[in-house]
This record gives sequence, structure tokens and C-alpha cells, in this order.
Amino acid sequence: MTIAPRHSHGEVVIGWIGPLTGSSAVLGVDSVAVARAAFEEVNARGGVAGHKIRFIAEDDQYMTSKTVSAYSRLVTVEKAKIIFVLTYGGIKAIASRAERDGVVLIDPLDCDDDLAALPPNTFCIAKRTEDLGIGNAIHAANKLQSPASIIYFEGDPFPVKVAEATKKHLESAGVSVVLFAGIAPGASTDFRTLLASTRNRGAKSLFVYGYDDFGLALKQAKELGIDCAVYSVPGAGLGSPGFDGAAGAATEGVLASGWFAPRTVRYQSFRDEYKAKVGRYPFLDVSTIPTFDTSRLIIQGLEGSLDKTEGDFLLPQFRNFMLGVTDYEGLSGKISIEQDGSVRSLKTGMYTYTKGEFVRVE
Repeated sequence: MTIAPRHSHGEVVIGWIGPLTGSSAVLGVDSVAVARAAFEEVNARGGVAGHKIRFIAEDDQYMTSKTVSAYSRLVTVEKAKIIFVLTYGGIKAIASRAERDGVVLIDPLDCDDDLAALPPNTFCIAKRTEDLGIGNAIHAANKLQSPASIIYFEGDPFPVKVAEATKKHLESAGVSVVLFAGIAPGASTDFRTLLASTRNRGAKSLFVYGYDDFGLALKQAKELGIDCAVYSVPGAGLGSPGFDGAAGAATEGVLASGWFAPRTVRYQSFRDEYKAKVGRYPFLDVSTIPTFDTSRLIIQGLEGSLDKTEGDFLLPQFRNFMLGVTDYEGLSGKISIEQDGSVRSLKTGMYTYTKGEFVRVE
């Protein structure tokens, strides 16, 4: 029988795993800063139920193999019992092991049916992944942008899932998909052959789903004179400094189905405070605001989930707290966690990227 590790007396260890370097770093750098600040703030007030929080971040470069290694270190060496996990393939790879270890995993970046089906110790507090592809497909179908071409990175489940959702919903709406091409990890990111095929097949819409290197596809499409509607997604692509840098002026007018936090007074205050500390505004709502809310939910949940003397983590109590979250007024909007551990209350919208800003379109 495996005995679950115990916390050191007087502290609670919370881990964070996600990209801090590499082509997907934009997804992690603000998330980790927001989480760390939340736990430092509660520590300055004396901690949770008299116990301080020790926060440890691990950079996995958005690579599943490194997520697994980071998880092992956090659990076996650091004795972490709650871990943020941003890497889509990574959380799926470690979910069963976390269940056996008595560790809670929380994804503040993605939610979907596959994540909801993971073991009960896994939660997600974020927008729904499939909605990104569905939103793009609906917009293209409504604008009669047929046929369509889809180019995606196949080395990670996230862009694959978005690409597949796009294709499925385009075809269900009667839009012909004349090119559906995945780029393998390590393959050339010169997109001109695929883009020439897109042009030769008369595509009226082009969907590009990938990380920083895929910004070049937008630039090369413009250089090849491809005149069609271009779609991407915020964060894991459009809006990342690396992606935008590779694309150059070709980002102007790109369409994107995405999630952004409600523009409330609280939201603006958060952004201003973040800029005062970090020297810039957060890059992306999607990788920042749900982490802010998740951190505060964790703090609330720990109030009733720690042994009053030893500080041992009481998993059933914490899980019950999370499953009882209903209409929580976060910066993200109203958050309700369903009985499969998933949030479906955060809805996406349609945007166009103009002068480096996402502008809502109806």
C-alpha cells in the first residue's frame, strides 16, 4: 500500500507546472506571478489556518515529458498536495498518478470534455477548449468562407483538439475542408508548400493553430498573396509576443474565437496593480485571470481542509469545497464547478486582432 506523503509541520506546499521558457512561455509567465503573489499575500497575513504556504514553480516548457518529471519532484521531494498544471498533455499524463498519490491537480488554462473525464482529483477552471474551434468555424460558415484550409501543430493535444473541433463544425455547416495538415514536432516550419496548396485549392478561410513558430504562416500567406479570412486563437498563438513577432504586420485583421475577462472596475484595478509590480500589463487574460481566481479558491478551500495541529491536507474536505463552488464572483466572472470538476460558465466570444488588441466582433 502506498502511504501519501505528509506536509512539513507548519506549512502547506502548493506546486505550479507550466511553460516559463520556450515557444509557449507567454502562457505561464503571468500565471505563475499571479499565483505566487496571492500566496505571498496570505502568508503576510499569517497563512491559512495558521499554516504558511510554500509555493514552488516548475518550468516544463509546455512539454508533457517535463510535466511528468516536474510532478514527480514536487510530490516526492517537496510533498506538494495541490498543483496547478497548465500543460494540456501534461495534466492528462499525470492525472491517474495524482489520484493514487492523493494530490489535487487544477488546470487554470483549459477545460473540456476530456479533462472533465479525468479522475476526481483533477479540476479545471478556465474556458472550454473546443469552443475556440467551434467559434471560429461558426463565424467562417456564417460568412460563407468556403472552402477552408486548416494548419495545426500536432505535437500537443491542445491545437489538435481545436483543429479537430474546427473541422467537425465546418463540415457540419456544409463548409468544405480542402486541407487539414498537422505539423509534427521538429518538422520544418516553412509553411509555403502548404500555403501554396491552400491557394491552389481556392480556400476562402485559413485556420492556423500553433505556438510562436506558427506566426510565420501568417507572414508567408501574406507574402504569397493569399487573399482569404485568417483565423487563430488568442494566447496559444495570436497575441503571444513570439507569434506576433514571427507574423509581423500579417496579424492585422486576423480573427480569433477566444475568452476574455469582463471589463469591470475590479479587473482594471488588478491590471493596474500588476503593472505597478511587474512593469507591464499581463499578456493574456486567458492565462492570468483564471489563475487569480483559482488561487483565491484554493486559499478558501484550505481554510477547512487542514488539520488544525499538524497541518495535514484533508483531501475529501478540499474536494467537497471545490465541488460546492457555485456562482463564485471572480475576476473571470461567475464561476461554478460542476460535479465532474469542470467549469463551463466561462464563455468565449469572437474577436478581430487590430493594432495589437483584440476587439470584439458581433
